[in-house]
Amino acid sequence: MRRRTSATLGFVATRLRELRELRIGVESGLRALLINMHMSKAADRIVRLGDLLVLSEDSVEVRPECLYPQVGVRGFGAGLFPKPAVAGSDTTYRYFNRLFSGAIVLSQMKGWEGAIAVCENELAGRSFLLNIALFAAGRARPIQHTFPQSF
Repeated sequence: MRRRTSATLGFVATRLRELRELRIGVESGLRALLINMHMSKAADRIVRLGDLLVLSEDSVEVRPECLYPQVGVRGFGAGLFPKPAVAGSDTTYRYFNRLFSGAIVLSQMKGWEGAIAVCENELAGRSFLLNIALFAAGRARPIQHTFPQSF
C-alpha cells in the first residue's frame, strides 16, 4: 500500500511540474504575441510618454483656517471619487495640488495598479490632492483624447 501511494504521489508531483512548465511557456508565448500585436498595430505611432504629457501641477499653499476638499483615484482606471475635506490645521502638508478639467491624474502611491483617471469638470478647481501627480497634454506633440469614464 505504501509503495503504491508513494508511486502515485511521485507521478502526481511529476505531472504538476510538467503543468507548471507548460503554463510558464503559454504565458511567455501570450506575452510575446500581445507585444507583437501591439507593436504591429502601433507602427510608426510609437512615442515616449514624456512627448505626450507634461507635469502640470497647480500648487496651493495650505493655510490653517481653510478647508481643502480631497479627491481619490480608484485603481484599475476606475476614475476619481470625492473625499471629505481636510482642514489646513489638521495636516502637515504645506501644499496641495488643485485639479483642472482634463488633467490626467496619476496616484504616486497606487499607480502600479492603474490608479489613473481624467478629471471631469465637476471636480475641477475645487479639489485638492495628496501624493498625486497631474499631467496635461504636451506642447511638443499634442494629442486628441477621448477617455472613457472607466477603462
